[in-house]
Amino acid sequence: MHRAGEVLKGIDVVDYLLELLLEKEGFIRDIYKLSRNFGVQFFAPMLATGCSLSIYESFRNILDITLEQPLMGFDMSTASMIYVLVKAPIYYRDEFTKGKIEYEVTQWLKESLGVDVPQVCETIFVDEYGDRVDLAILVGGFDTSRLFNAINARIERFSNMYLEQGLYDRGLWERIKERLLG
Repeated sequence: MHRAGEVLKGIDVVDYLLELLLEKEGFIRDIYKLSRNFGVQFFAPMLATGCSLSIYESFRNILDITLEQPLMGFDMSTASMIYVLVKAPIYYRDEFTKGKIEYEVTQWLKESLGVDVPQVCETIFVDEYGDRVDLAILVGGFDTSRLFNAINARIERFSNMYLEQGLYDRGLWERIKERLLG
């Protein structure tokens, strides 16, 4: 759901996610630093957008929504860190302090998922009427082997053919597979 109340689907979801993340000043620099510091090479997005606090009643309920509609399948229990970005109207500034968000996210991770990982929580406040909140979570450092094993099984015949024809470097391909498949 878009903040304006329109339904998001297809590529519009990706567009909205990117717009939301890039609204955060310094996002690219921050995510680069986090990737290097935590040794994270992949992030999986989780998203809850246009969530009315009068309907969902609490930030915790909005966090739960991200689990119900994942943008991709992955095992969150293997994550090594998460990045949380909340976009809310400016009059929620006292409700969505960094400390309160970090506390809620920590409790949510422990109680809902049994996970205790480092997190970075950020907020963007917008001067607008309404009670809609957007939440983007980037889960980093999760085990990619299950996800990429399925993909590898589907493309293995073609990758072998390309290797035999010398269309790409065998050593490089083996390093890529090792990194993705574990």
